[in-house]
Amino acid sequence: MHGAVADADDMESYLTDTLKVPADQIRVLRNGEATRSAIIKEFIELQNDPRIEKGDAIVIFYAGHGGETTAPPDWESEGKKTQYILPCDIKTKDNDGKDIHGIPDRTLASLLNKLAEVKGDNIVSEYSCVVDIHHIFILQSVFFDCCHSGSGTRTDEVDSARLARVSKLDDNVPSDLDKNLWWHEGARGPSIAPRFAQSGLLSHTILAACGARELAQEDNTRRGVFTKALLTTLRTVGADKVTYRDILTRMPALPS
Repeated sequence: MHGAVADADDMESYLTDTLKVPADQIRVLRNGEATRSAIIKEFIELQNDPRIEKGDAIVIFYAGHGGETTAPPDWESEGKKTQYILPCDIKTKDNDGKDIHGIPDRTLASLLNKLAEVKGDNIVSEYSCVVDIHHIFILQSVFFDCCHSGSGTRTDEVDSARLARVSKLDDNVPSDLDKNLWWHEGARGPSIAPRFAQSGLLSHTILAACGARELAQEDNTRRGVFTKALLTTLRTVGADKVTYRDILTRMPALPS
């Protein structure tokens, strides 16, 4: 994977140049900065940032590898697949000698739910698929340009000129991973359904590059196909003039 930094740079440029967001209101983690602890720390700092008033728009963007494993014992989704975004230090050891894992959907759900509880539901996160039709500046928005499936997608169907943003993970995730972050105190996990792309979410709106059995890809310009198409569309039509559904219908068709 080569285009994640270029995608992040373009998203930052769109926010600062087109939407005139002040640079000191944007936090970017690139390459070696995007460790597991740093990513989680940024979510928590959003909750505690006094400059963000309740109802202010929050945009979260991730470009990189995604993956999937079987859920550990004792999780509510036991026996099913759990999806992850993969920090740069995955498969290394922390200071206590413990394995560093990806950040699972349940942890992201907890962090986003807590953020919505503190700052309101005006969060837009970028995976790579739209599941709500509200205006882009009405909800928290989350954008993820990554794959969600570690092994269940047929990579032989992908254009050989494209690179899939996916990585295979081992099924060795401990049951108590991120238990201190679980949104529902004393619960076995967050009180919402797992997986990134769900309809009816109250905390945020998700735009994601692909579904659980599809691939997020980079093109031969070393750019994420989804992010490139998304930002081109927003720059062309204007974010203040479209709903999430409009964005999907106006974006060019994405192969595979």
